[in-house]
Amino acid sequence: MNPGDPASSGRDVPRLVGGLTKPATSRVAKLFRYVNRTVVELSSPDAAEMAKLLENIFRNVNIALVNQLAMLCERMGLDVWEVVDAAATKPFGFMPFRPGPGVGGHCIPVDPYYLAWRARQFGFVDRFVELAGDINVSMPRHVVELAAEALNSRGRSIKGSRIGVVGVSFKPDVRDVRNSPAADVIALLRERGGEVSFHDPLIDRFKDAGGHESESQPLASLVETSDLLVALVAHRAVDWQMVYERAGLVVDTAGTARHRNLRTDQVLLLGSGWLPAGGDSSGNGGN
Repeated sequence: MNPGDPASSGRDVPRLVGGLTKPATSRVAKLFRYVNRTVVELSSPDAAEMAKLLENIFRNVNIALVNQLAMLCERMGLDVWEVVDAAATKPFGFMPFRPGPGVGGHCIPVDPYYLAWRARQFGFVDRFVELAGDINVSMPRHVVELAAEALNSRGRSIKGSRIGVVGVSFKPDVRDVRNSPAADVIALLRERGGEVSFHDPLIDRFKDAGGHESESQPLASLVETSDLLVALVAHRAVDWQMVYERAGLVVDTAGTARHRNLRTDQVLLLGSGWLPAGGDSSGNGGN
């Protein structure tokens, strides 16, 4: 199932079944055909599990690729969001992935290391998969560096600054915080002396990676009282128009500022740089 997507629990999503014996596979497949229209029978539980790992690790690797490209684009003065959108015009052979503050949930951050552990039991080191996992794990630290850069542009440091984080779930429009990148982002900001509060329309309380627990604050007051806002999750329930109308300084890691009417040096976008006034995030990001 894909959290936040009701269609993923519907009858049209195929299910994979692999039993210890062929009769076991057939019996379980017969049961699942009452639930799903398509049931794919595999030769074993291991084959079914490897198929699941491949699907999740495929996403992890591609997210890592675009996150690496995002950091390169920041240095080159390019906009990775524009680049990905342009590549996605190809009608074959390409699947768009977009950058972000890291990966979360109960599968994608875990499965690369699970497979790497299993591979070592067969004398095989899967450096490619491990590297992709490490890249995504490192993204919260990069977000904190962007926060420091944004505050420095105002003659401030993270220490002593009031920082508001918008969105703490692991992905948009879900109430799930398992392995959320926000836990590391907030903990790292607090380690550097930031006074961090958060707003999430779906999460009432949140504990960061350092064990500090706090309550969600009203969005309007968070915007008004923060020296910097960090947009981590593009929840549809957040009034992003109000955020960008009132916020003085924003680090956007989720693309929420793109194509909005912005002010000069208001928004530092992950994978792009400082967005120009007027809201057109295409072309040079302003680095």
